[in-house]
Amino acid sequence: MNKKWYGLVVLFLIVASYAFGAVPITVEVVEVKKIWGEAPHNAFTDLVRWNERFYCAFREGRGHVSTDGKIRILESKDANLWESAVLIELEGYDLRDAHLSVTPDGRLMLLGGAAPRKRDNQSTPTGTFVSFSQDGGAMEQAANCRQAGTVAVVRHLAQGKGVRRLLCSRRRYAVR
Repeated sequence: MNKKWYGLVVLFLIVASYAFGAVPITVEVVEVKKIWGEAPHNAFTDLVRWNERFYCAFREGRGHVSTDGKIRILESKDANLWESAVLIELEGYDLRDAHLSVTPDGRLMLLGGAAPRKRDNQSTPTGTFVSFSQDGGAMEQAANCRQAGTVAVVRHLAQGKGVRRLLCSRRRYAVR
């Protein structure tokens, strides 16, 4: 792309950002409903619709930073009645920041942080864990995919009939 086209594209994007930025967005909260409260601390939710069901993942534990952090996944047909589908734990790690997505091959993927803690409120670097499910009710054993102190993002990209994983960490990008 030559400099003239580049300049026009940049100018268009600047003008468009002002035009769309001026449009007020209004949001109305229709309903708030508590769907789980069994642990002293429940937080950091994610929600996905998969195989005609809703799945909500979140961290539960004694407190915001504790040695007993686990990821619970709830399941619902209608988003009104919720049941616990699975509880994920990794010995020696405080699991947190659950994120759900669906892989191109149709599995449910759970991705989150794994912080090795020896005591509550201990500051420690957080690594990354991943787990998969074929049916939503049983997850594979959670596996650490990056050591504590590095950030990893796992994205599944469709590539023909196969699946390609893109792992990104600090200062380094690798396609596997």
